[in-house]
Amino acid sequence: MHRASQLDKAAFLSAFNFTNDDFERSRLDWAILLAIYADYLPRQRDLLTAGNTIAEILRPLPWVHSVKLRTKDPGKLIAKIIRKQLDHIENPGQQPSPYADCTPETYRSRITDLVGIRALHLFKEYWPPIHAFIEKTWKPREAPTAYIRRGDETALFEEVRCGTKEHKHSYRSVHYLIETSPTADVTIVELQVRTIFEEAWAEIDHNVRYPHQSDDQTLARLLKTFSLVAGFADELGSHTNALSLLLREQTAKIAAARADLQKALAESGLKQEQIARLQEKVENLERARARPVSAPPGRPATRARADALVPYGFAAVLGFDEAKIHSDLMTVAQDQADIIAKLHAELEDKEDKPVSDRAIFASPEELDRQ
Repeated sequence: MHRASQLDKAAFLSAFNFTNDDFERSRLDWAILLAIYADYLPRQRDLLTAGNTIAEILRPLPWVHSVKLRTKDPGKLIAKIIRKQLDHIENPGQQPSPYADCTPETYRSRITDLVGIRALHLFKEYWPPIHAFIEKTWKPREAPTAYIRRGDETALFEEVRCGTKEHKHSYRSVHYLIETSPTADVTIVELQVRTIFEEAWAEIDHNVRYPHQSDDQTLARLLKTFSLVAGFADELGSHTNALSLLLREQTAKIAAARADLQKALAESGLKQEQIARLQEKVENLERARARPVSAPPGRPATRARADALVPYGFAAVLGFDEAKIHSDLMTVAQDQADIIAKLHAELEDKEDKPVSDRAIFASPEELDRQ
């Protein structure tokens, strides 16, 4: 950690990929930036305390897989002010830049991610209960925003009236700005909630693109394809989870029905050899249910496997609606097949160059020739 007086301007600009011309164009005062740097250094401990308070409340939630916490690096804070000011100069909009007059007194209300927390979850359907918990637990500074990729489904967010915004780099995450007061000062915390696959993509994208803002087209295409695959993995994970829950539910019902059958047989007055034959029939059917099945010619393996999960007569013996169980399993399997088809369709989107499996790992020269 450097003291503000030791922060060399030339070395700093070079480290964060700024030129002297960039800094002059920003019209920012280096002395004021040094003062912000000096003010921020001793505040990091209090900010970390505020962040830890929120993180410890989130960690025990059953839908949360893990929680990450960080306070903003002092150098990255100054770099962000410069970068955001340059962005505003290039795309001024209608509002004045909130970064042009950042001072030691104002920067903490302008830079809202001095404390950053990420709550990660396994499946997309875990987000609504996390969202509900956040909404009732902390005071929001502004409405949350779900950043999405073009073409993403938005129904999950619309159901709870969470706004969506298409991100130009295909970034996915739900962002909250919340306020907490573990000390006399109000602390603004940026809380990001996303899946583990979205986190993996964001970490790689952040490492290769941000904060140096690489505009290499080959890199951009690869990251966009990576985002698509991460989204597909999330969808497949959700459908796998749905299938697992369905199978668990049906297994529990079958076990309960088997117990009822054993009780009924014991009370039926049937001879022991008749009971033994019925029990053998049930056991044979259970073994058939567990036996691996290969897909017949012309039928996708996922559908054949779902078809084999409930063999003919098994559900009927135990008193279940065989047609409904079969239909439910087939629907889940077909949904998985549809998602695979959707992935291939998106990879061949006519708005972009078709990206083949080979192109993902191709050299820049090979990509240029495609």
